[in-house]
Amino acid sequence: MVGIDRPYVLHGVQHIFHDRLILNKWPSEDRRTRIVFITRNVDVPGMLKAFNRSAARRLRAARA
Repeated sequence: MVGIDRPYVLHGVQHIFHDRLILNKWPSEDRRTRIVFITRNVDVPGMLKAFNRSAARRLRAARA
């Protein structure tokens, strides 16, 4: 299963997202998910609030 047995990498810039890259194995024993934001002049608390709202909305939709 992708995301558990095999990790994947997803790159997005502004509104463009590339196809995910499925790796053959985890690069280390650390299997935590990472999200990296590269920004400039961004309201970090506002961005995190918007991200969390979006994630919560998706979770509610997935459970429905």
